[in-house]
Amino acid sequence: MRIFNTNKLTKWIFLFGLVSASTSVLTAEPLSKLELHGLGLHRALGQEIYIGSLFKPSDLDVQSLVSSRLPKKIRLDVLASKIPAHRVSRMFKESIAMNNTRNQWEAFGDQILAFTGQFREPLIQGDRIDIHYQPNQGTRIMVNDVLFFEEESHNFFVLLMMSWLGDLPPSNALKEGLLGLNTKQSRSQLERKLASLTMIEGRLQKPLENLPQPEKKLVETTKKVSKPSTVVQSRPRPSPTPIAEANKKNAQQLTQQSPKTLQLAKQQKPKSDLTLKPEHLAELTAPQVFEETQIQQTNLQATSPSALKKLSLSRVSRVDVDLERGSYTRELIGELRKHQKYPSRAWRLGLQGNALVSIKIDSEGRILQTALVESTGRKILDKAIKKMVLAAEPLPAIPQQLEQEEFEFTVPYSFQQ
Repeated sequence: MRIFNTNKLTKWIFLFGLVSASTSVLTAEPLSKLELHGLGLHRALGQEIYIGSLFKPSDLDVQSLVSSRLPKKIRLDVLASKIPAHRVSRMFKESIAMNNTRNQWEAFGDQILAFTGQFREPLIQGDRIDIHYQPNQGTRIMVNDVLFFEEESHNFFVLLMMSWLGDLPPSNALKEGLLGLNTKQSRSQLERKLASLTMIEGRLQKPLENLPQPEKKLVETTKKVSKPSTVVQSRPRPSPTPIAEANKKNAQQLTQQSPKTLQLAKQQKPKSDLTLKPEHLAELTAPQVFEETQIQQTNLQATSPSALKKLSLSRVSRVDVDLERGSYTRELIGELRKHQKYPSRAWRLGLQGNALVSIKIDSEGRILQTALVESTGRKILDKAIKKMVLAAEPLPAIPQQLEQEEFEFTVPYSFQQ
């Protein structure tokens, strides 16, 4: 079972993108020269929330989007009449945790909390968020053309970009549109909607970083480190981990596959799938993110005592509850994937469809309730989904950090041939 035809495309985007990073050198160009690659609509519970736009250099193919250090940008134009500030913050954090591994987002935990903490006022129709990467400047986030947050790391931009292009995007229609896979008619409709939006002058004109920061409910894990000694020597760059070595070998094998081998793989009957699988990307990028972070921390240790204190505090793993919720949802869906199966009769009849299922579980992972939020339109497929969900019981228990007796989440299912 697959979700759309973006599965293979996304996998090749990231796998070949990372491999090609070391073999191609492109000249950077200003953000003003970026071209619009795709438009997508995010809709939730029947309401239009925002339109997402992806911009890239004209000579940069989408396969190199992640690895390239060229300028790129994602824009969100708000369509909803009002989105409360806490909901904006939660949407970002949960989506980040759902579409990136824990190692990836924990490496930027402080930056995520600092960025999402900037939203102190509701967003209204016409507001715009620009998230762009520029060489020598890093990642910059603008709201209504006002700078709200910046981070020098390119990996932080990738972390955010995966929120929309990763395994569990806010909506599949949004992801397809950003990748330029929607129809011309759909794109034209979104362009007309964008043309009708207007930013209100005088609104959100002061950077929110100057406002007092809200208190965050943090959860401190049991992982602790000893206090660093007064004298600290810079450490050598860590050697590649076994995972990194394995990833390098896998990437080399991919590039050596013959066209015939790839064609045969495409002709095989697709395995069951809930949604895209970014595990390949996760394994390849996580060591890279941590390697860069460790080097930066080592440099901090070698510079000043104040940097040492800051580093010591950052090593205590603290996570936001919203991030934990997103990470737990990712774990639950991963468990449900193990019990997926495309009904043989539906396959023979060529039946296809997409569905959205709401699941409620207790603290031990036992299923309390399931509801079909969106039907596939095919009874045979809807019944199969219910059986798959029940077969996965019990699911992973609710983490203690969430302090919840029950947990409810939604799972997208798609049957596509």
